[in-house]
Formats: sequence, structure tokens, C-alpha cells
Amino acid sequence: MVDDTVYFLPFDSFGEAYACMLMLNTDLVQDFLMSISFEDAKRPFTKKLLQRIDFCMMIEKIFIDDLKRTEKELGLKAIFKNEMSYDFCDLLPY
Repeated sequence: MVDDTVYFLPFDSFGEAYACMLMLNTDLVQDFLMSISFEDAKRPFTKKLLQRIDFCMMIEKIFIDDLKRTEKELGLKAIFKNEMSYDFCDLLPY
């Protein structure tokens, strides 16, 4: 059950969504989010804060090995394939 504070990112394929999920869970992005949020706030991750995530910058700074490491750290089955990140990258305007 979710409330009115949920935000969705639409994707055309599982691979695109999975690659984005891994990118958002990398140490780099998590550290960034923690540095701009207030843990004691009622809602630490506001729409305004989430809009500061730069997906193009993520793609420039996060490497395939980072995604595979994140997948392992999250305890997920190793299903990530390099093509998933390419599919995700193709979604972004350059």
C-alpha cells in the first residue's frame, strides 16, 4: 500500500527498469541523496530533492562494474547484463 508521496519512473522494458534501479542504489547516488536530504524530516526525499537526480550524470559516473557490485551488495540474483544499461542510456536525451 502506498500513499500520495509515491513517484513512478516508467520504462518500456524490465532491463531498463533494472539498470535504473541499480544506478539509483549505487553508493554514489545514495551518498548524494543522503548529502542533500534531512533524515529527521517527515519526508526526507521530496519531489524537489528527487528532481535533482541527474540521470545523464549518473550514466557518465557509474560504470558496469559498479552496477554488478550494487547488485551483489543488494543480495540480488546476478541477472544484470551490459545491454540493460545500454537500453537505459538510449532513453535519455543527449
